[in-house]
Amino acid sequence: MRSCQAIASNTHLDDIEHHFRVFAGPGAGKTFWLVRHIKDVLSRSSRLTAPARVACISYTNVAAGNILKALGPSADRVDVSTIHSFFYRHIVRPYLHLVTNGHGSPVVDYTQVDGHDEHRPGFGSVQEWLAAAGKKNLLRPFSGNCAEWFRYLKALSWRLDDKTGQWSLRPTGGWKQAPQYLPTRLLGSYKGVYWRRGIIDHDDVLYFAYRLVKENQGLSRFLAARIPYLFIDEFQDTNPVQTQVAKWLAEAGTVVGVIGDVEQAIFGFQGSRYEDFMAFSLPRQVDYEIQGNRRSTDRIVAFLNHSRGDGLAQRGTRGLAGQPVRILVGGWRECLGEACSLLGAGSMPVVLSRNNETVGELRRLSGGGQADPWPAFEEADGNRERLFHEIVSAGELACQGHYELAIRTLLRGIRIRRGEFLGPIAYAGQATDLERRALAVGVLEFLVTHYDELVEDTLMSAYARMTHVISQTVPGSRLRGVRRGRFKSFAESTAYRDLAGSVRLVEETRTVRTIHKAKGDEFNSVLVVLTDEEQLTRVLRPDEVPEREKEERRITYVGLSRARECLMIAVPCISHQNMAELVTMGAEVVKCGGCLGCAAITGEPRLRPETSGRNGETGGVFRG
Repeated sequence: MRSCQAIASNTHLDDIEHHFRVFAGPGAGKTFWLVRHIKDVLSRSSRLTAPARVACISYTNVAAGNILKALGPSADRVDVSTIHSFFYRHIVRPYLHLVTNGHGSPVVDYTQVDGHDEHRPGFGSVQEWLAAAGKKNLLRPFSGNCAEWFRYLKALSWRLDDKTGQWSLRPTGGWKQAPQYLPTRLLGSYKGVYWRRGIIDHDDVLYFAYRLVKENQGLSRFLAARIPYLFIDEFQDTNPVQTQVAKWLAEAGTVVGVIGDVEQAIFGFQGSRYEDFMAFSLPRQVDYEIQGNRRSTDRIVAFLNHSRGDGLAQRGTRGLAGQPVRILVGGWRECLGEACSLLGAGSMPVVLSRNNETVGELRRLSGGGQADPWPAFEEADGNRERLFHEIVSAGELACQGHYELAIRTLLRGIRIRRGEFLGPIAYAGQATDLERRALAVGVLEFLVTHYDELVEDTLMSAYARMTHVISQTVPGSRLRGVRRGRFKSFAESTAYRDLAGSVRLVEETRTVRTIHKAKGDEFNSVLVVLTDEEQLTRVLRPDEVPEREKEERRITYVGLSRARECLMIAVPCISHQNMAELVTMGAEVVKCGGCLGCAAITGEPRLRPETSGRNGETGGVFRG
């Protein structure tokens, strides 16, 4: 059992010069507390010279934006960003030339590096990699269909062996083995193809940041002088690289504070280790715990407390009992209809589920879309798919008012290298960054003003209209023409609406999304859609969940904890045992066409319209 000082979300620390770790459950007001603490540091610190700044690391760009907004006039003295952005701007971009090979030459053409992006394998790059390894013809039999190879290569992530200190590329996302004939023993040289062109991805940023600080001893001291205070939110989702760099900065003089909640650690598949948060320790470190929940009603908080596995019992601070948690039993369509009916007046809850496939099905149920067209788009034309993925994403972000994020997204898609636009954009002159940004602004303006027309178009029509926009924005530029081939067939048969409905946004803003994309957000009404009853059983009996399934339980818990006023859970069927436990907890079970009290699992159920809850309180209700 950990020993922590209890604080509230409005507590001021008397001492701002010590390392700290804060445990805070969902809705605890940790962002509120963090912003107040940053303002305290700005007003009281004697170590903040003109070039020195407070750094605050948040998990998403949206969360970083919220912190900047809350800081108000103080924001210009604080560096608020995601971990990748922080590492890139302060470590990788200025010092990447220091990472050299055995001959003393830089491993990356740093003169061509212009930001970082998601890794996207290309056929030509993979061929170049294989040719350098003497396997030039290996990919030729698969030239028409390289999807499995590319999915594997896209999933590669840098991993550091704690024992040997060696780095290796390994796949994330559940890959058991590499695709047939892919030479995994050569993976160590794979990224070099991109580095020689000045292309680095998000994962490379962490890899290079670690190497630069470790291999250049004076760098951490220099960084500590510029960043005397470093605060990291959502630290339960950290990975070993972030943890180690934070410790090196602390050793060099930076005051480090980390904030997190082990029960919200849901990114283990990406290499994060919540154990790093649990074991995080620095000299003179003080541990704190915020036990309140400012977000949810008392009934939702009670349900969440029952579902935690670490013993933290939050208390609602709003003083509002609220409506009971509702368990909707039946098919997705019926449960969605019941949820909207319960809310009334044409309202719809935010719908959350575990994986992208389920979310795609739910979007089609609620919006009438078709199957996910993006994999087929990538196979038809990877270059055009890359550009239009960012164009479509930007349109969806702009619809939600996230214009700055939309511009950043477009800039990722409109790429320049050595004075030439990449992908399907052709240009007669020498491309500059100013023209690149002009294209991004022009495309965004078109997306905002003509969105309703676009969603009624085919991709082919949207492609033609976008060609006109680009040529009008920067004279001499255009999208390459389409006469025949796989892309033409795909574009003529695919609706823009289906691309928009299934695009996976880096910063998700839509009503139906995965639980991972809802992390850090909150909503008045939430419907968490479970694909089987086992997901519900895990949160009802967290102490019985085996270690290998604990992250799955935490994912469901995070989804449940997003709700402020109304929490609903959809499940296809429910056993009598779970139903009885839910009623005892004060939940309401509503039959929407599913199976109540499955006899095959628990024997013949005995339904009652109402039952007594714990401590003599009225329990939940069966409705069917």
